[in-house]
Amino acid sequence: MTISKDSSPPRFAALRNRDFSLLWTGMLVSTVGSQMQLTAVNWHVFELLRGSTYTLHLFGGEFALSGEALGLGTLGLVRVIPIVLFALIGGVLADTLDRRRLLLVTQAAATRSCSASWSRSKPSRARASVNRARSCPSRRAKKRSCRRAGSRSVPGRAARKRRR
Repeated sequence: MTISKDSSPPRFAALRNRDFSLLWTGMLVSTVGSQMQLTAVNWHVFELLRGSTYTLHLFGGEFALSGEALGLGTLGLVRVIPIVLFALIGGVLADTLDRRRLLLVTQAAATRSCSASWSRSKPSRARASVNRARSCPSRRAKKRSCRRAGSRSVPGRAARKRRR
């Protein structure tokens, strides 16, 4: 049994659609920026708490934790809680509202919120890092829900299904 080359779809055919390639490029740039921020904030907290040790008294025992471990663990918790809380709301919004408009609004709100957190007054350096990390995940959860819901209505997908 032989398969002709004409029956298989061309590679990266979706990127030939201008709207999809713009969306994909924008999401790539956004993800790279978010990962750079994540790395920078983690590194900043690690450097601020290097060499410190904390002792926790829990359940009748003592636990010694390095400052780096405690700081990075707390930072991870601060990032995850809003994502868990707002993911459900973001999913409902993505299913009920216009996805394109919702994506634009959440991107603008995330940009405004993150840039505002960088320009706030001068609290302690560790507190500023936690504030920056905390201000972005709730918008990120809504944005992810909208992106996932929007990817279901990518142009050309219905046409590909009809051809099969």
